[in-house]
Amino acid sequence: MIALHKRKGDSEDMMLIQYQYRREIFLKALSQLLNELNITPADLAA
Repeated sequence: MIALHKRKGDSEDMMLIQYQYRREIFLKALSQLLNELNITPADLAA
């Protein structure tokens, strides 16, 4: 969805801003959970 909205070229697109914000929050939460399980990004690369 982010790529789709970026194609519009409007940096003030509210949907783009919202998707980017939600992605940032999700990745922070995911990183924290993986860290608690002692899983590194290298462990995920297959």
